[in-house]
Amino acid sequence: MAHSSVLASISHAVMDGVGEQMALVVHSGDMAARARREVLSTTESGAALVIPVYTLDQFAAAILRRVARGQRCRPIGELEREIVIGRLLKGRAGSGQLAAVGHSADRPGVARAFSGAILDMKQVAATPDHVEQALTGGSAPTGVHADFLAVWRDYEAFLDGHGLADGEDLYVDAASALIAQGGQALGDLGRVWFDQFFDVTPVEAGLISAVARLVPATSVGLVCTQCDDADFVVKRVRRLVEPATVEVSVRSGSLKPDLSIMTAPGPAAEAREVAREVKRLIMEEGRNPWEICVASADSAQFIPALLEAFEEFGVACSAPRKRLLSSSMPILDCVALADAAASRHSGFDLVRLLASPYIGRGPACAGQVARAIGVKGLELTSGRWKARLRRIDECGDALALADTLAEAWSGGFGKSGGLADRVCEFRTLLAAVGMPGSIMAAENRDWAVESWAAWRVFNSLLDEIARSAGGQDGSDCSGGDWAGFARILGSAIRRRSFGLERPDPAGVRVVGPARSAESEWPILFLSGMAEGTFPRKMRRPWVFKEDDLQRLAHSGVGVTLPGEYAAMERFIFSSAVGAASRKLYITYPSSAADGSSVRRSFFVDELLNSMDIAPEDEQQITKSVSPREVFPRRLDMAASPRELGLCALALAGAQRQAHGQAGQLMPQVREWAKQRPDMWETALWWKDRSAQAAGPGFSVFSGAVGAAELVYNLKTEVFRGVVWSAGHFDDYLRCPFAFFCSRVLQLDAVEEAPDEPTPLTRGGVLHDIMRRFFERHLGSCLFPSKIDDYYSEMASIAQEELDKVDIEAISMSEPAWEAYRSSIVAQAIRTLDAQVELASKTDGFWSPAHLEWSFGLALRPEAAPSSVREYLVLSGDDPGDDGVLRVCGRVDRIDVGPDGALAIYDYKSGRSANLPSFTDIREADEVQLGVYVLAVERLLASAPQLVAGAWYYSLRDNRMGSGVWREEYHDRFAAERRRGGKLSRDQWREYVDRVAASALDVAGKATAGAFYIAPRKPSSCVWCDYRRVCQVYMLDLEALSQSAEGDGDTCTGGDCRG
Repeated sequence: MAHSSVLASISHAVMDGVGEQMALVVHSGDMAARARREVLSTTESGAALVIPVYTLDQFAAAILRRVARGQRCRPIGELEREIVIGRLLKGRAGSGQLAAVGHSADRPGVARAFSGAILDMKQVAATPDHVEQALTGGSAPTGVHADFLAVWRDYEAFLDGHGLADGEDLYVDAASALIAQGGQALGDLGRVWFDQFFDVTPVEAGLISAVARLVPATSVGLVCTQCDDADFVVKRVRRLVEPATVEVSVRSGSLKPDLSIMTAPGPAAEAREVAREVKRLIMEEGRNPWEICVASADSAQFIPALLEAFEEFGVACSAPRKRLLSSSMPILDCVALADAAASRHSGFDLVRLLASPYIGRGPACAGQVARAIGVKGLELTSGRWKARLRRIDECGDALALADTLAEAWSGGFGKSGGLADRVCEFRTLLAAVGMPGSIMAAENRDWAVESWAAWRVFNSLLDEIARSAGGQDGSDCSGGDWAGFARILGSAIRRRSFGLERPDPAGVRVVGPARSAESEWPILFLSGMAEGTFPRKMRRPWVFKEDDLQRLAHSGVGVTLPGEYAAMERFIFSSAVGAASRKLYITYPSSAADGSSVRRSFFVDELLNSMDIAPEDEQQITKSVSPREVFPRRLDMAASPRELGLCALALAGAQRQAHGQAGQLMPQVREWAKQRPDMWETALWWKDRSAQAAGPGFSVFSGAVGAAELVYNLKTEVFRGVVWSAGHFDDYLRCPFAFFCSRVLQLDAVEEAPDEPTPLTRGGVLHDIMRRFFERHLGSCLFPSKIDDYYSEMASIAQEELDKVDIEAISMSEPAWEAYRSSIVAQAIRTLDAQVELASKTDGFWSPAHLEWSFGLALRPEAAPSSVREYLVLSGDDPGDDGVLRVCGRVDRIDVGPDGALAIYDYKSGRSANLPSFTDIREADEVQLGVYVLAVERLLASAPQLVAGAWYYSLRDNRMGSGVWREEYHDRFAAERRRGGKLSRDQWREYVDRVAASALDVAGKATAGAFYIAPRKPSSCVWCDYRRVCQVYMLDLEALSQSAEGDGDTCTGGDCRG
């Protein structure tokens, strides 16, 4: 808002008929629009046509037009600047003219750093000669400084040669024109206000100084209130505009708003509490949304969470909602197409392109093709793709896309030219696959509008990349080949954003701390006031060290030193505090997003001291939100329908308990919701839910199949006569819902073709290698004296097994495949060393006796001769259609001791740290080893044989992991300090009985339709194939688990979002 004194002066000038001799210059277009509105509201009609209102850019351009000099042709874009500097770096590095950064000149970060440093220097009106003199004192520059100055001079020559300019060059040119032309450049101007400036940079001050020397009645108005910290900026502005003298003014600051402090655990929780308080102010105190401003320096975490909370709470806000181009699906698809073009000779993922609804035919078609070819992520050339797809009937759409790409890539595609040619080829390629027309063809119009906004920014980005060629033929352009173009494109979309929608002018204003000081606000929230967030850390380009900045400052280059930066941050805080007229909220997180502790900004402590607020008084005005209070536990605290539903669930009890108590809760919910129209719809929804709770089959995402006919179907069809495996039991125990997806619905994830064989493939190869090796040594232990023979034998077997791997389904280069083969052989040798060492520690007690011993399965050629077709049979309370549970399985290896005792080993390809714990195994929370024990005892061992122990063996770490064993065989397993699985005779029998009971319990629950979302280890959800279809995220798991009071069917962690 323009100062009242400025508006009063304008009004008098207009009434006196001298309005055309004045100019009001503000800092931004938004400020200019508001200033024009205010001028119209305070003067006679038509005043805005007489008194020019400019932005600083418009004012500088008007000066250049008046002297018929004209500015340089076109301002250069940020990305364009980086590409040009990158090309200059590459050119100098290629000719050996970069001493310090020549080896890393082609890295994007170097060009970005040089670009930022050049802009920093130009903002303080410095030139390469000035900086060189300041850094070297007249000597020749060396190291990074020499490289930087050389590239800077090359860059300035490029700008001059191509009619380009940086934004700061406009102010320099205008100031130069004023100095050269004198009063002619300003016409009849006799009064100039530079108003609504928060601060001025040295290059802006240069233009103001040039104007002030010609128009003595020149003043600068700062958007801050009078305070001690304002004196720092006032003196700084006066110093920067010397030798001219200007009047510098600030608003009077006599307002003392009420202060409240809020703190919550983490930025997201802080944002929700701010949004909750804002809604309370609107709903209960009758505040208008446009009277409220939320200012925060935490744009990475707090502001996105705040906007999300506002949307959930139904609070209108005035904030420029933006998203990165990298979050737009059609733009990601376009970049994937560019990546495919860059790798067209080595191989690309056609299924990825086919999955795009904009470039291909959509996910359904891509899934069908992926299932038809058997893998996902396969990378082939277009020729190999077409040859493979022609053999499969279901791949017509994929073949058509491959033909389209092959045709577009034919001829001289990508063979010559620079970035401008790549952009032209890329646009032709996009048109060939239907872009951008397919965006507007989308059925969802809102989605199409958003995607089109992203496309417009992406299209302008392509223009900027094309312009960066600067008329070159492309032979020396950085990134001129397709790989370089795709790399530039991928980097650019991660930094360029697009607008989602126009801000609501009647909504709550969401800005940064500096912008909040531009106006007075009845209610102001200063949020994110934590150390490291505000004051912000000073950004310094690595081109200059601390002492370099000191030398530059002492030489007259107006760089900002750490002390001045800290003072400016304090000034921003004080100005923002002064913008609150009635109520000021200071909020900060008590912890970071990762849970680590956070200190509040020392600016807050300084503010409390300045207001003479004692610690005991501070407690009275502070609201501290605990982690338990992030989601409301009382109905009157709910700020959204979602929170009302969660609160009702938490109050009624968890999952199935909630259904019985919902009816008692409903009157309370309904009565309270009458007071809140925005909640009434949710109250009706809860009423419907309460009525449904009494019916069969109702479950709130609990995974329980309640309908009698469905349970009957499970018993009579799905599980009738089914044969269970040990793996089935463990799948259920790990997560019943994942078991339901994989075993009942049989939802199979499409196999991916990674950059190297998967751990499953790797483990399978090592299994086969170990089986074949021990087949040659059945009945005998390994002797250290024969280690050299074992090495040759193991290496030969490993090579033979690796020759059987189908490398067509693996996207690996020949060198990578050879390296992989070598790693497998090396791992097999390491496993052999570990086995020989174990044999030595146990005095050769154990000898391999049964390899790949199976029960209840069809006999395979590699199965142990002692394998049986007979099932392991467990009897229980109607686990199956005939009252028995049939179990099958395959044991990797069984050793025998001289006393006939048996040792069971199950190979695992993962690390031993990721294996089931001793406790999980002993308590039958993992039953695979226990089922093997039962099977061996009942179907293989004969008196006086007994099972001495069962172990998981990590092929990755080459060691015995977790397991269970009889205490009398502790030393025979070299268990040493491991005690978790050691069992006495009675404990062993209890363990076996516990395993049988757990298996029967699993079968009974599954048959009864109990497929709860209750992962035993929430961290496993990250790798779950079914996390995209799991609905657990719709519940407040913390609230449910707390009210469940130990219900075993309830998920007990807040992290188990599958």
